[in-house]
Amino acid sequence: MAIDLMHGSHFAKSYVSSYLAVDLPTRLVSYRNGWNLDDIALPSPVKYTTYEPIALDEWPTIITVAMSMSGLERIGFDRNNPLYRVNYNMRTYVWVRSDRTDGNYGPEEATLMRDRLTTVVRSAILDYPCLKATDPRQTFKVMIDESSITEEYSDLTLLKGDRVMAGAYIGYDLSIDEVVMREPIGIVSNIDLTVESFGLSESRSAIVTNATKSGTNVTYTAVNNFSVGQRVTVTGINPATFGISAETITARTATTFTVGGISGSLGSYISSGVAVAFTSLN
Repeated sequence: MAIDLMHGSHFAKSYVSSYLAVDLPTRLVSYRNGWNLDDIALPSPVKYTTYEPIALDEWPTIITVAMSMSGLERIGFDRNNPLYRVNYNMRTYVWVRSDRTDGNYGPEEATLMRDRLTTVVRSAILDYPCLKATDPRQTFKVMIDESSITEEYSDLTLLKGDRVMAGAYIGYDLSIDEVVMREPIGIVSNIDLTVESFGLSESRSAIVTNATKSGTNVTYTAVNNFSVGQRVTVTGINPATFGISAETITARTATTFTVGGISGSLGSYISSGVAVAFTSLN
């Protein structure tokens, strides 16, 4: 069973890196065919990492890192846990090297190799259906802001053996849903409740575990033995807007009861309360 946690930047960059490792081999074949190139002019990356190594020793290398977390917004709740939309500023680096052994070792060849491979990586990043399809839980709702994409290209670096290294990076904003798991502070298993009030009888209690509003009707989820026509009071519920006092039950089942005539916005249910139903003697 998956656990609801905040995943952080390490998950964001691993998600993109794993996606590129799966997607690029097939995508590169299509681009080679479309551009009439071989796998030397447009090579397949041999290494994907989520950190910047001290030295590069395999070519081409694709490096995906998170530069910063630029903001988050609470968008709701997931089973009573706060749900946030978190935005990360990302970079994916493309590093290539011309190699004398294959005859492509000049600065022009290195530049073309870098530019072509960077374009293919960009197309993968922009391919939202493929990016979304790799979501392991279908709940993270990963999305890249197309308007945020930028590219920067490095100067060429001469290596030993007259080989040339060239690099580029694609910058972009990636958003993902993350949950803050709230630790339980206690479990209510039973409540003994005595109601003493003049003119009341048949007091019954139940634990409210959810509440929703439709129109002017509010339906509370609670295992109960209430009756239609009884008056009910709900206290201790969060948010307090779902609290009611001596409202008439208009419908009920073994697990829910409904009251009517409730106006205004009540918000979204967060945590439980106690319902007490009674019948007036008057």
